[in-house]
Amino acid sequence: MLRGGFLIQSQAYERYSVEKDKMYQALKKGPYVIRMKRAPFVLRRLHVLAVCLIVWALVVTTDSFAASVCDTDDISTWSDCVGNATLPDGATYSGEWLNGLMHGQGEYAFPTGSQWSGDRYKGEFYEGVRQGFGAYFYANGDVYKGEWNDGKENGLGTYIFGTNSRWAGDKYVGAWRAGEKHGVGTYRYANGDTYEGEWVEGAQTGKGTYRFGKKSKWAGATYEGDWLNGRRHGLGKYTSGSGEVYDGEWEDGKFVGTRPQEITNKTSPARMQEAGDRQTWLRVSSGSSFAVNRNGHLVTNAHVVTSCEHVEVQVPSGRMKATVLGTDRRNDLALIKIDYEPKRSYMLRTETPHLGEDIFLAGFPYGDSFSSSVKVTKGIVSALTGVDDNTGNFQVDAALQKGNSGGPIVDPAGYVIGIAAAKLSAEFVQSKFGTDSFPENINFGIKASVLRSFLESNHVEFVEDTDMLGGLSENRRVFEDTILNGTFFVTCHIRNPG
Repeated sequence: MLRGGFLIQSQAYERYSVEKDKMYQALKKGPYVIRMKRAPFVLRRLHVLAVCLIVWALVVTTDSFAASVCDTDDISTWSDCVGNATLPDGATYSGEWLNGLMHGQGEYAFPTGSQWSGDRYKGEFYEGVRQGFGAYFYANGDVYKGEWNDGKENGLGTYIFGTNSRWAGDKYVGAWRAGEKHGVGTYRYANGDTYEGEWVEGAQTGKGTYRFGKKSKWAGATYEGDWLNGRRHGLGKYTSGSGEVYDGEWEDGKFVGTRPQEITNKTSPARMQEAGDRQTWLRVSSGSSFAVNRNGHLVTNAHVVTSCEHVEVQVPSGRMKATVLGTDRRNDLALIKIDYEPKRSYMLRTETPHLGEDIFLAGFPYGDSFSSSVKVTKGIVSALTGVDDNTGNFQVDAALQKGNSGGPIVDPAGYVIGIAAAKLSAEFVQSKFGTDSFPENINFGIKASVLRSFLESNHVEFVEDTDMLGGLSENRRVFEDTILNGTFFVTCHIRNPG
């Protein structure tokens, strides 16, 4: 209960739990029992809840004012108390302490004359460092409000540039890692320009859309496509304010070539070539994906669509172009969109995987090499973490082949508990344990909790098991129909250099 810093409130909540139980027992024995029996169930529960909330409010209020004050001169002895101190370097801190360290809620002001003179932080501490949620106020007027880890901006947060900043009026809202903009985020410039998309270590890198504002020299123009280190780089489409279009290859911010003509649904599965001297396309890889809603949003692995110049999804009527809306390379997730309404979509399970539970894996192993239909394999959850104890992954023993990547891993009720991601390679095992070692049934999936955060950050609607009663397996036909009509074959294409 100490992590996050709500020490006083945690103690109050423990007292509230005890008082709640006592109050409920008293209500059952006292004069209220007749009324409660006659009242509908919901009203009875609301009656008890109202009383419990009153008790909780009284306990929290009492405990908050009863918090102990650090009353010795030796800061190193301060623990489970609230105190104000001037630290040896001249900085000041007012707030909660634990074992002589800033721990919990507090406010820290940097010392005069230091590199950060005038800066201050107000929020959560953990063992002497900024961790949790907090606001950092810079001397020049900049403000960051959001999540912290190990003293650096990490997680979701908002940065507003102050009036004395070089970038006065700019604002960034999105993901951070180790003090840098990293992940999906939106940057709004003071002149009205906006960038929405991916960031890596503080620079626009990945997929993104830049819109020029009314005050810009290029007002009304937009660019949608690939970025690298803050510049347009890769495939992208620029539309000027007057309607001119530059659609194709970009290098270091400059347009260098037109995009090949669109692929039609009549092209062959592996090699797509249009008549005459039109551009030749080559399929280089394939994978699996699944629908998370009925609006055409599909989820797959980032490695399935990375470096693709064109992505296609197989639907009942043929092949259809897919748009990559976002990727998370760190967690190997990608969001793609097709202009098609799936007959079925999957639901996410809120409960984490259980060791030993049965699972089913749906996808398209080896693509359409020997069959175009979706395949299902069965196994169990064999470990709750991935390689190097990665808590965002889990291990399964269900067969996972090339082409399964991006497919759903579901429980017996049909709810998604993860996404097929990778299998342990023979090369890795042999390099670690010798050439006579071969991995068997060691495969990994990405947990649904990681997917949930990814979808929320991309503002995509999805359904969870808490949104409806019962599982898909209550109707076996629905379970089968979801796999057949909610799982999709994905192909990645590049221009044929020949």
